This record gives sequence, structure tokens and C-alpha cells, in this order.
Amino acid sequence: MSTQRCRKLIAASRAGLFLGLLAPPLLASFAEGPNQSRKNGQERHPAGLPAAIISGRVTNEKGKPLADVRVRVAIPETDMRFVDAKTNHMLLSTKTDAKGDYRLEIPGLKESTTVSLDAMKPGYQRLVGTLMSGGDDRSVEVTPGAIAKADLPLKPALYFAGKVVDEEGKPICGVEIATDLVSPRSSGGVERTASDSDGSFELFNCFLLPDNFAPGREAKLVASFFHASYLGSKIEDVYALTPKERETLQIVLKSGVVRYQAQCSASEESLSFMQWSKRPGPTDVAKKRP
Repeated sequence: MSTQRCRKLIAASRAGLFLGLLAPPLLASFAEGPNQSRKNGQERHPAGLPAAIISGRVTNEKGKPLADVRVRVAIPETDMRFVDAKTNHMLLSTKTDAKGDYRLEIPGLKESTTVSLDAMKPGYQRLVGTLMSGGDDRSVEVTPGAIAKADLPLKPALYFAGKVVDEEGKPICGVEIATDLVSPRSSGGVERTASDSDGSFELFNCFLLPDNFAPGREAKLVASFFHASYLGSKIEDVYALTPKERETLQIVLKSGVVRYQAQCSASEESLSFMQWSKRPGPTDVAKKRP
């Protein structure tokens, strides 16, 4: 097989490894609380235009109001399943009050604009749903000076969170985190995110029980951690962890780089990749990625 064919194979593998995870640096604006876009008691009116407003109530599947739910809006409209600390969107956020109500003001719009909504709370699935489900698009058209209503129902789900650090205990920002449900005969993507500037991460979308994904089959929830400057890491089954462990994870990544090695022949195409230490010594051995 030609050298050109090998190079194409390597490029395709690299692209697939991080599909849906890589994005430009974040340009975001965050605020908390029902008056997130107010200053000194006054609404922001850039260029004399009033703010657009979204308001509504967040409830569980039985219709009971949920307090302290984080509601996010992305501008412009986008697939919120892939919005994280590395994506290039303006983000505004607020939280629901004790009655489950939220109100979020969007300043700076000159005309009617379609924005995307997401909502998240530990113990509940994100409003936008899982990767394997194809997502649950929640878009709302907002207009300066008008109020758009959007009530948001959430379903119960497994929550896990933690922090990614290096070997010295320093937080690592921008670690790409992928969760997948894997059974003997099938697999499906659950959620993708990236660690924040303090190394922290949260994942909301996992089924409460493996049987919800593959009834009658043994399924595992696999969490993988990637960063260009570190060796990858993996949790083989999040379901095997205790509730306390799931919410206080500390993932330690070792410094290293990924080296791709193509093996091509006239009758076989294959690609292997290994993780190497940044400073290999005479006795260092390549470690195959799990």
C-alpha cells in the first residue's frame, strides 16, 4: 500500500478520535441568579435597545418545580450537546429559584434571534439529551423588548463529577471527556464535555441503570480523558463506583504524547497508536493505549 494511503489512514483516525470534542477557545459570558443581566438595578440597553428576555419554570417528570437548576443560553443557535469550556459561543446562564422559576435577559440584540437552551442539575439529565438519542433541540426565538416563555422538563439521570490534575496536583484545563455506554453487542455515545480552568468537570446524562440502555445485557459506562500534552486515562465502568466516588473523582494525567504508527500491506490495513513518555530513556517501553 502506498505511503499516501497510510497518511490518509492516520489522519482519519486522529479526526475520529476527537470527533465532536475539538473546538476553538471559549469566548463566553457567565452570570448567576435571576437578575444576571442587571447592573445597579437597571437593565442593560446597548445602543438604546431593551434586552430580550426568556423566562419559564423547570420541573421534573412529575411536574414538580426544581430549584437551583442551571439554565444556559447559547448565542447564536447551536447544538448544545457540544457546547463546553472550549467552544466558541456567547453563553449566558442563571439559576432557578425555590419555585423552579428562572428569568434571563439577553442584551445587545438588534433583531429577533434564535437562541439555544440547556438546563442541568445533578441527578437529572441535561435538557438537550444524550449523543446517542440524537439530541433534543431546544431553540427559542427572542426579540429585544419582549418576553419569550420556555418551560423546561428534566428526567432523572446518573451524575458524576470531579477534577483533572497533573502529576503535581495542578489542574488541567481543556481535557476532553467522553462517556459511552458499551455492551457486548452495541455501544452508544452519552455525553461530551471538557474540563474548566480549575480542572473541574460534570457529566449529567448517564442512565440510572445499565439495563436502561441494553435490557438483559451487561452494559458498562466508560469515561475517557484526552489531552494533547498528556497520556490518556479511562474509567472502565462508572457504574462500579460508589455514589460518593462518582461525585468526587480525581483524574491524574501523566505527561506524554501520542505517537501514531501505521501498518499497511497489500492485503491488510491497520493502524495502531501508542503513548510515549515525553522524555523516554534507554529502557522506556511504549505503553499501548487501552
